[in-house]
Amino acid sequence: MIVVNENILVIKLGALGDFIQAAAPFAAIRAHHHRSSITLLTTSPFAEFAVKSHWFDDVWVDHRPNSYDLVGWLGLRS
Repeated sequence: MIVVNENILVIKLGALGDFIQAAAPFAAIRAHHHRSSITLLTTSPFAEFAVKSHWFDDVWVDHRPNSYDLVGWLGLRS
């Protein structure tokens, strides 16, 4: 039997309700890919919950600039 270690990126940037509704799919992904490295890209309000859930090996936070943050938007552009 060949065991393939995969790197999986899950992106969930939505609202609280969307994030909660995705809990079952998150658990299913972890159960199906139990030997894979799974990373979640999300926004800062959900990062702590994601870490405590143990569904993900790593949690990345998307730091989107505010609408009035010109320097942040220019940095994102480059």
